[in-house]
Amino acid sequence: MKEFRTQFTRYGRGALVALAVIVCVGFLARAWVVVNPLEEPGDDALALADPVKTREMYAENVIELLDHLGINRFSVLGISAGGPYTGEIVRQAGARVRSVHFAVAVNQRAAGAQYPDPAYLANRRNAIINPMVWWDMTGTTADMIPGWQERAYEEASWSAFVRGQDADPHAVAMDYTILQMTAPDVSMVTAPVFTYYGAKDPSVPYAERDKWVAAFTSSRKITQRNYPDRVHDVQYRHYDQILLDVAGYGDYRIIGFKGQTRVIPQAKWPSFRKRGAILGIWAWKNAKPPVD
Repeated sequence: MKEFRTQFTRYGRGALVALAVIVCVGFLARAWVVVNPLEEPGDDALALADPVKTREMYAENVIELLDHLGINRFSVLGISAGGPYTGEIVRQAGARVRSVHFAVAVNQRAAGAQYPDPAYLANRRNAIINPMVWWDMTGTTADMIPGWQERAYEEASWSAFVRGQDADPHAVAMDYTILQMTAPDVSMVTAPVFTYYGAKDPSVPYAERDKWVAAFTSSRKITQRNYPDRVHDVQYRHYDQILLDVAGYGDYRIIGFKGQTRVIPQAKWPSFRKRGAILGIWAWKNAKPPVD
């Protein structure tokens, strides 16, 4: 791609849905066209660390990639700081978007220090200098996924030190600056919208969800999935539900019940909950953090 290279993994055309996943790993936005998100660091690392790339350029690059692969209709999932990039993609793609999904995704942060202020760069550098602090998910459900924490440390290290071992803060500072910009105008997007947020999330509160909900004034249907007990880990603990929604089963819930994983109509969830069912696959029932 002319603007900057994008990592992606493409599975067979027999896939149920092509998914452009906009996430923030080490607060560097990336994209995949995948069925199951998979990422392997490649030789595009330097391009991803370039701080001058705008969300508009990023969206254009994703759409160019989809065009190249012959994918006309697609769903978009925005996670955490990937929210503004997701909004820009659906703004540009319009009717091509099958559905839009926001998992603990930022809409717009309050104005503050911005790139390239030297003091702000120093502040961001201090935040990323130690990946084992920056991406420590101890005590969350992410820590219960075998190998997740180790991979997160690796990803954070790669992102933070790809331009040298001094933790170059330019890209992450630019990402935080983008979060302060007015969110893209998505009022013309008619695709269904799904939101996934945790009530105890100290990073992305329900107020960010409410901004996205209010912005999609033309959406055919908006489904809010709120989790009272979750922090900034909804995108891990309830990724199974996100995939179900992306696949077009937004009126259903994936649950664990009596040792099995089941998919049930949304309306039946209250009854199953009273009988001891849990949200998500059954494996979460007895999941525990690894023992050091």
